[in-house]
Amino acid sequence: MEYLHHSEFELALEKLEDIGGAHSDYAEEPQFWAELLRAAEHMELHEHAALYSAKLASVRNEG
Repeated sequence: MEYLHHSEFELALEKLEDIGGAHSDYAEEPQFWAELLRAAEHMELHEHAALYSAKLASVRNEG
């Protein structure tokens, strides 16, 4: 049962990722990716965490 909940959280995280990608260039964008990174790290989703870390670095360098 715990696996099911973890999978559902991962799907929700991926949906948020899609939303973030569709609504880039907002003032809050670095905070958005930082929060997704934190969530991915907490859930031990290492591939997601690496992606969000790179995205966060990218938006911080742009701004």
